[in-house]
Amino acid sequence: MRLANRCVLNHIPQVSGHRWLDTRASPDIARLSLGHFWPVLVNNDPIPATKTCSMSPPLVMIHGLMGSLNFFSAHERIPALVVHTPDLMGYGEEQDTPFEAITLASQTAHVVRYLREVVVEPCVLLAHSVGGAIAMLVARAAPDCVRGIINVEGNFTLEDAFWCRKIAALPTEDWHEEHRQLVGNPEAWLTNAGIAITPQRLEWARLALANQPRETIQPMAHAVVVETDTPDYMSRIRPTIESGTRLSLLAGARSASGWHMPDWAGAAALEYVEQKDTGHMMMLEDPDEFCRIVADMAGRINEASLSASRCQAPHQSAIPHKHRTITS
Repeated sequence: MRLANRCVLNHIPQVSGHRWLDTRASPDIARLSLGHFWPVLVNNDPIPATKTCSMSPPLVMIHGLMGSLNFFSAHERIPALVVHTPDLMGYGEEQDTPFEAITLASQTAHVVRYLREVVVEPCVLLAHSVGGAIAMLVARAAPDCVRGIINVEGNFTLEDAFWCRKIAALPTEDWHEEHRQLVGNPEAWLTNAGIAITPQRLEWARLALANQPRETIQPMAHAVVVETDTPDYMSRIRPTIESGTRLSLLAGARSASGWHMPDWAGAAALEYVEQKDTGHMMMLEDPDEFCRIVADMAGRINEASLSASRCQAPHQSAIPHKHRTITS
């Protein structure tokens, strides 16, 4: 597993031979997720790392079928959190993965390994689209690594996998031709999604479409269809949420009606938010607002987690679920 370019941190100055993380601008930053506890400056006064390790959990962002989630520089827009944007197997820096090895089980193991080896501490796991299915399986496989999930129009059922179903069913040659047209015309990709074209969005679309080879996309689409088309999938992920893994739900206002979110997920969620004037790719349309919402959600997940740890056994909610349907 490659570790480069996975976690972007703000500048860390050297002070008297020690490495410090200055939290005067962002006091919630408390611990670096690289396996080391370092002293922290709060108002120029050092405080022990052991007292700060739970103040702000890392944010790990899992991408969907195409693209990474590093294109909009979330680490700059959410300075109070350490942000990770790892590639799934077959994507970005992980393109040397054998395509036949791509399954939801292998992607789950890949993310769990990243959380244990790189992130080290319990995180807030944000997952978009296809990544949502993987995140739910990660929380089931490694609950000690996940403080909560921000599900951004993530796949719950096969009905959410309409594009995956189409790609998985295509003959290989037909898919290659469709992919050629897709990559060659990012303007059409944006227009079909109802996204107004700007130079910045067009550049981000090109980056997303180029982040993975066509040979990755089809087996990934097939894996999603195979996994979410069985009753066993829902029976595996539902107890994970209902037993206490904290869940926040985020949708684009234009695309929310097409998200087949089960009633039990809505009932268990801390909150449900719709981002105004956006669709399924809300982080591409309005990254600043997306990151503001995400930062708020991560804070509430952390608050619920800390309340539970003080009042009850782990993974039991110590505060009532608060449903806040917001058009931000």
